[in-house]
Amino acid sequence: MIPYALKNGEPVSIAKARRGLACGCVCPACGNRVMAKKGAARVHHFSHYKMEECPHALESSLHLAAKAILLRSGKIRLPALELHGFERLLCHEKDWPFDQVVLEKRHGQVIPDIALIKGQRKILVEAAVTHAVGPAKLHRLRQLNLPVLEIDVAAIHLELTGLGLAGDPRAFARKLVEETRHKKWLFHPWQQAVEYRIRQAALRKKVRINARYRRFTVDGCPLKKRILRSGPMAGTAYADLWQDCYFCPFCFEIEYRNKQVGYRELQDRPDAVICRANLGTEEEVLKGL
Repeated sequence: MIPYALKNGEPVSIAKARRGLACGCVCPACGNRVMAKKGAARVHHFSHYKMEECPHALESSLHLAAKAILLRSGKIRLPALELHGFERLLCHEKDWPFDQVVLEKRHGQVIPDIALIKGQRKILVEAAVTHAVGPAKLHRLRQLNLPVLEIDVAAIHLELTGLGLAGDPRAFARKLVEETRHKKWLFHPWQQAVEYRIRQAALRKKVRINARYRRFTVDGCPLKKRILRSGPMAGTAYADLWQDCYFCPFCFEIEYRNKQVGYRELQDRPDAVICRANLGTEEEVLKGL
């Protein structure tokens, strides 16, 4: 079911189209004629005239609608920016006004769906429909060192369909522009820089294998979760990786040793814990940065 089609090169929603072939629209994917089906029994939608449905029609239709809405909106609600392993947000969600929209223009080795520009600042937007951004494209996007936002426009369409609002341009625009439920950051240079600085300043503690008790341990726990009771290291602190470190708020990251299995490189076993207990509370860490 196609909620948006093209008429004279401009996107038209099913809600505003005339019934049947009188709509004068074509499929945004293949360019063939479509008719507006606006009966009482089914959700209103465009359908190809005397031919099989185009496999890329829905994807192209939702891409078209998202781009058209952003072209005239002049602003977008951005989701909160989180830090890995932190409860405190780096930045709360906010409205971001922009004064220029560039569609599908090459940036380096990649072509993002949309670029939103405000002065010298730029945010790249990927509109996900049938699939999310793949690893290869995401790698190239990250190399640009620009914020990359993904909007799941298919999820927005499905939600509106469930509410009986499929093809309602105002409802679609409101969710696309004003809400953040179906948006997520794929990359943000500010977040990347802060997490890098935390990782560099934190303690890197080696994970050891305790063969006798069949568990992973970490020496020198700054919170003294466990104390050795006997042996040459009696009185020193340590932690159990899975029972203590994994759930500890100061555990910033667990690093893994990789192993080559056939043509793939897989995570083999935990190798080290990045512990930020030496940096203080979340508030103190963020103030220090």
